[in-house]
This record gives sequence, C-alpha cells and structure tokens, in this order.
Amino acid sequence: MAKVLFLGPVGTYSHQAALQQFPNEELIPVTSIPACFEKLISDIDMDYGVVPLENSTNGQVVFTYDLFRDFMQADLSPSVEVVGEQYVDIAHCLISPVPLSEEQLRKVDVIYSHPQVWGQVKDYLSDLETKYGKTAKIDCSSTAGAVERCIAEYATDRKITLAIGSRASASLNKATIVEGGINDVNGNTTRFLILKRRDESSEIGSQALPPKGDEMKVNFVTFVINQDDPGSLIDVLNVLREYKLNMCSISSRPFHNQVQSERKWQYCFFIEFYGNYGTDYELLAKRFDENCAKWIHWGKFYRNALYYQIP
Repeated sequence: MAKVLFLGPVGTYSHQAALQQFPNEELIPVTSIPACFEKLISDIDMDYGVVPLENSTNGQVVFTYDLFRDFMQADLSPSVEVVGEQYVDIAHCLISPVPLSEEQLRKVDVIYSHPQVWGQVKDYLSDLETKYGKTAKIDCSSTAGAVERCIAEYATDRKITLAIGSRASASLNKATIVEGGINDVNGNTTRFLILKRRDESSEIGSQALPPKGDEMKVNFVTFVINQDDPGSLIDVLNVLREYKLNMCSISSRPFHNQVQSERKWQYCFFIEFYGNYGTDYELLAKRFDENCAKWIHWGKFYRNALYYQIP
C-alpha cells in the first residue's frame, strides 16, 4: 500500500484530492505545504505527495510555486517530480461549533480560514459584515484546521468563532453549517499536483525532457532567462513555437539569483506545454540550454479528465 502525504488535517480539500487520486492507499496528513515536500524528499517510506497549485478564482497558491522556485534559487537539484494532477470543486461553507441564533451570529467577531479562501468569498463576507458587523479574518494553515480551531475555542472557554471550510470538515468535526455554497463564483475549482520522490537515476536539467514517443503529456518546466534585454523571454517561448509545442500555461514568481548576486531582482517563469508527435526532445533541450540561464523539467503527466468538465 502506497503512503501518500497531503495538507492536513483530515477534511481539507487537499484530503479530497488525495482521495480522488489514491482511493485505496494510506493517506497521511502533514501540517503545511513545505512539510509535504520535505517529508516526501527525506522519508523513503513516503511514496507520493498531493499539493495545491492554483485556484480558478483566486489564482496561484504561492506557497507551492515558491517551493519549486526555491530549488532553482538555491541551485539545488530537484528531489521531486510531478507525475499527475487532480481537480477538486471548492464549495465553501460558513461553519460554527454550535447552532447559532441571529443574535449570537451578530456577536461573532472572528472568522478563521486558509488565506487562499478570502479572495474566493470576498463578496459574501462583505454582505455578511454589512448585515452583522465587521469581523477579523485570521489565517490558518488549512480550512480543516480553521474548523478545528473554532471547535477547540468553544470547547475551552465557550467562545464562539466561525470558520470557512468544506462540508466534509464540518461533518468530521460535528460542527454546524451556518450557510453553504458561499463562493462568489460558481464552479470554483482548485488544481492539485501529484508529486513523487525523484529517483536517483532520474535525469535533470537539459537532459530531463521526455524521450520521443512520450507525446501529448503535459510538461511542467521552470526557467530563468539569461538577461533582461528586450526579447529574452520571447526567445525562450519561440523555442516552443519552433517545435510546434502548445503552451497551455505561463506564470512567474520573483527570483533572487544567489549566484549572480549583483542582480537583485529577476523572475522565475513557470510554463506548461503539451508534447507533440515527432518532437526531437534532445534538440529541444539544447535550445532551452541556449536560451535559459537555468531550467528544470519537473515532470510530465496526462491531463486529468476533470480538466475538461464544464462547471
């Protein structure tokens, strides 16, 4: 039985993603996204990790992006690879430790949740504050952790606070759903990556692209350009055009080059592209070498069928 790490506790959306990908394996919660990477790398008993990457409403999960970036920033060889993806419908609920009257709800002044959630329920919270008064929004490491925190505070001193999380986390903690379906946008979805420890024999850098015949998978690559002259980013992207490769995603995060310390501000770019029939990946790798200061191919995987579902 495989051992699979996910951002805990039980009842998070990461837990749901892990269940979708690994319904019959041992699922092990960890306290943070960095802990998921660290334990997967350091503990040979662990087989996979499940981490959130982006949300259809609120964009990047920066904690995850920055962990990929930090490998390049520190000039470290990648110790994990991306082998799959999952998509989870995000249906947020306003959750209380106990049933509340209108008057009790009016007195609540604290709401807990994961920081990624606030942008997904902004309109709802604005309406809630108009009706009941201003509340403090306090970050937790996960939505399930937010539910556990408000439960614990009520158990300790009967203080009533609220959390925003999933129906599953409310059910697991025997909490009360004050209101369900509070997302500002219908069809709100989070995309998760499936990670595994990179084998010692795995090739990295310029030799890491898939061989011929492994076409039509999604390739996940990070890179830093050689210089900030006009057209330097286009030179890299033109490599994909040259080989008729369809880029399906591009984003960036700030990058501090610790080797070239005189350059205090750069960007690490993240791209995903589909493989193509007949592509000479050896030549493609050489072209990346020519146009990037450094680059890493993090893995390849088939597009999950949930990607194509219409909300």
